[in-house]
Amino acid sequence: MKMRIRDENRYAKVFLIVLISAFVVLVIASLLKSFLTPRIVYETYPIWTQGELEDITTYHQFGLLTTKQGTLLATCEARVAGSDAGDPHHIVLKRSTDNGKTWGETIFVADYREDVCSTDENITTEGYSGHCYANPTLVEDEESGRIFIFYSENFDNASSKLYYRTSDDDGLSW
Repeated sequence: MKMRIRDENRYAKVFLIVLISAFVVLVIASLLKSFLTPRIVYETYPIWTQGELEDITTYHQFGLLTTKQGTLLATCEARVAGSDAGDPHHIVLKRSTDNGKTWGETIFVADYREDVCSTDENITTEGYSGHCYANPTLVEDEESGRIFIFYSENFDNASSKLYYRTSDDDGLSW
């Protein structure tokens, strides 16, 4: 009668080989994924910078729109005293034709010193009437290409009126 010698470590060896093989496959797959996955690089380009506009302390409530012509429009509240509590705000806009890498000059869409909320041409922050422009929102009509900017005029944060202006020249004039 022949006696079979049983290898006690045979199953352990097979398990170890399978485990090492699985680890190698996972490492290779991970390396391939990292090389084949496109890397997204985000770059930041400032639109407005502190001190760029005289008397403006804060830029707030941003809005962006890419027009049919590919121009990027950015809008915000340009706050004179920096707070939300009844301090004067302008509505300003800038244009970029290179996907936001550079920006044109600031366009005042609604200027609290010159528009509806002002009764005195030489109004100062101290003589301010409590009105301010706020919450700019850009929308483009897909068919005509006309761009609308909606914004509100707030009265001591107690009531508001809604306004809009339009641009037919890709945001150059309002």
